[in-house]
Amino acid sequence: DSHDQIDLFGSWTFGERLQLRGGIDNLLDADPEWVGATATDRNIGTTLPIYDQFGRRIFLGLQLAL
Repeated sequence: DSHDQIDLFGSWTFGERLQLRGGIDNLLDADPEWVGATATDRNIGTTLPIYDQFGRRIFLGLQLAL
C-alpha cells in the first residue's frame, strides 16, 4: 500500500528586518506504516524511521534582524 504524508510550510517577510515562518508537519495526521510481520511471525513489528512517528505538529517562528 502507498503512504502519503503532506507537510505544509511557508515564510513571510515584512520589510527588511522581520520574518514570520510556520507550518504543519503531517497535515492529515497519517499513521505510520507498520513493517516486520511475516507469514511465520504475526507480530506487528515496528515502523520505519522515514515515516512520521509523532503525528501532526504545528510550528511558528519569528525572526528579527538587528
